[in-house]
Amino acid sequence: MSEKLARTRAKRAGNRSIITKLLQEAECLIEAEPIDEPRLKVLAATLDERLNLVKSFDEKVIETCEVDEVESEIVEADEFNSRVLEIVRKIIKTTTPIVSTMAGTTSDKNPGSVQSTGSSIGGQPANVD
Repeated sequence: MSEKLARTRAKRAGNRSIITKLLQEAECLIEAEPIDEPRLKVLAATLDERLNLVKSFDEKVIETCEVDEVESEIVEADEFNSRVLEIVRKIIKTTTPIVSTMAGTTSDKNPGSVQSTGSSIGGQPANVD
């Protein structure tokens, strides 16, 4: 394995470790009463940024690893990314006010209407060079 590939994998692993800690914190906060919405919103933004960074490392690893490793790298990356996106979705659902269709009032009692915060999940990866 080349030095460059090993370094890229190490950077990715470090960022995945940070994301895992943030995911654990987010899961605890989602279950907590009262919900710390400001912290959850910060976690969502941080997870979004870190996930984009990890995705860019994933691409670099896939481009430089051995051909017989490509499939497992793609599957591993997809499983990790899906886990992060699921928690971000839960954060958005937890922190987004539910708007009633009657008189445009905000209500926590109308589970059928959730607004998106417009998260940039899935956007362009950050510059990692």
